[in-house]
Amino acid sequence: MNLVTGATGILGANLIWQLLLQNKTVVAVKRKKSNLNQVLELFKANDSLNYNTYFEKIKWIELDLFDVYGIEDALNQNNIKVVYHCAGFVSFFDSDKEELFKVNEEATLNLVNACLTFPEIYLCHVSSIATINNLDYKIDLNEDVFWKTSGKESYYAISKYKGENQVWRGIEEGLKAVIVNPGVILSAGFKNQSSNKIIDYCLKNGKFYTTGKSAYVLASDVAKCMINLIENKVFSQRFIICENNYSHKEIFHFIQSHLNLKKASLELKYYQVYCFYLFGKFLKLFRIKKQVLSKSATASIFNVQNYSNSKITNELNFKFTPINEALKLILNQISTKTNNF
Repeated sequence: MNLVTGATGILGANLIWQLLLQNKTVVAVKRKKSNLNQVLELFKANDSLNYNTYFEKIKWIELDLFDVYGIEDALNQNNIKVVYHCAGFVSFFDSDKEELFKVNEEATLNLVNACLTFPEIYLCHVSSIATINNLDYKIDLNEDVFWKTSGKESYYAISKYKGENQVWRGIEEGLKAVIVNPGVILSAGFKNQSSNKIIDYCLKNGKFYTTGKSAYVLASDVAKCMINLIENKVFSQRFIICENNYSHKEIFHFIQSHLNLKKASLELKYYQVYCFYLFGKFLKLFRIKKQVLSKSATASIFNVQNYSNSKITNELNFKFTPINEALKLILNQISTKTNNF
């Protein structure tokens, strides 16, 4: 039996789909007010005929990840053998600091401690490339890069790093676990999350771009890697999961070309974006408007470091979906009839 936390998010939903395709039983964790419609719509985008049959195979449970004894009971009662920890909170605003550490560090600590009481359980923990952090590196960043604070890190990056450290601590205590560090995850559906904000920007005829870049990957590819790592019992390691590195301009142009939209052509300089950040901070101070850009996000959109996927491709002989093809697939799945976007 497989337990998936963060089951209603982009990666969690895609992981459940891949597990069900392999006829694996799934216990999916949700909160009391979780919206399951986006998961259902993702399934519908993947298989318009049989999506409901797959969806009905999921066993949904409500579980408080801040209750270690409740987690232990859930693992025991459902005879869980594998835990995929996809739950997390993403924000680049300082005002969300407390929730970031509570969700990304404390909840992970509780889950690790619960798993340690069951020696037969395997854990796959979803971290982030944000924890591969060292501005001194001029070559492609890999899994051997150690964390080095520069003062520019977001609380999101720090909280994910601390959560990852809880898993390493668990490994030292005997937990059979593996860590994945995905890049920017692309998927249909979930219009208010992650990569689909990029698509939304392009649909609104976004004209501007910055010189920064990031590593990208299709959600289903991340899910397949996670399942393969567990099935091959690859533990006590971490793996960067990405297809390749692309500039923001390239990603915008991929999307805009496929949608026959005018391409982004106006380059934003750092000082311009930083002034926009300061202006937003001013408006928030006087409660005129909610701030839409944080200081750490301002720095991140100008990041030009590359990430290497050589370790995961060598370990699993895995072939990632090229991002241009992934974006075409996602854009073809978007439909107003299914509310996928």
